[in-house]
Amino acid sequence: MEHKRIKTAVLTIGQAPRCDVTPQITKWLDPMMDVKQRGALDGMSVEEIAEKFEPVPGEFVLTSRLVTGQSVRLSAARMELALQQMIDECEDEGCEAIVLLCTGVFPRLHAKRALFIEPDRVLTPAIARLAGNAQLGLIIPLAEQKEDLYAKWRTYGVKVLIEAATPYTGSLEDIGAAAERLAASGAQLIVLDCMGYSTAHRRAARESSGKPVILSNEMLFKMLSELGEY
Repeated sequence: MEHKRIKTAVLTIGQAPRCDVTPQITKWLDPMMDVKQRGALDGMSVEEIAEKFEPVPGEFVLTSRLVTGQSVRLSAARMELALQQMIDECEDEGCEAIVLLCTGVFPRLHAKRALFIEPDRVLTPAIARLAGNAQLGLIIPLAEQKEDLYAKWRTYGVKVLIEAATPYTGSLEDIGAAAERLAASGAQLIVLDCMGYSTAHRRAARESSGKPVILSNEMLFKMLSELGEY
């Protein structure tokens, strides 16, 4: 019997295609899905991005990658509006599944018909249950995100240790050093809590810390691959 392929949109808060994440998409989703990557910042210059999405003091700040490899800082509130517009457009184009390529919290995003997968709603509770009583350590892109992430994980009954090391402009050594600091502070399980981290980042974190490391994007794509299994 021929397998029905699922028309799927993968949405990034940066620019598409995300060549840093494409290997995981190719490995886990392409065998059973027709995947199209789309970005909220597609076609925009750095100046246009700053004009539309530059965060102001007090806002939750996101970061993502442009096709040039450059990273940008973004207002989460204004990005949520842009993402909802993309979701609506993807549904109009007949997408059956829409995957958000960001672990940020977007409480008002929704789809009318398509299966909409938000990493925050899928990964955070799953990792919290997986960790159990183990001390969880997070590596995140921006130090200014720490207080919001402490609060987010507390809602799942988890007290986390956090270190910042960006996947976009930092080095593998930076990631390794962050993981080593988490292990020294008592972390028993480490999460690379951003969709921009890669398998190379996970390897560096494992080697430096000696602890198991969860790569958020690969965990999500592994779970999504179940949608197409027979």
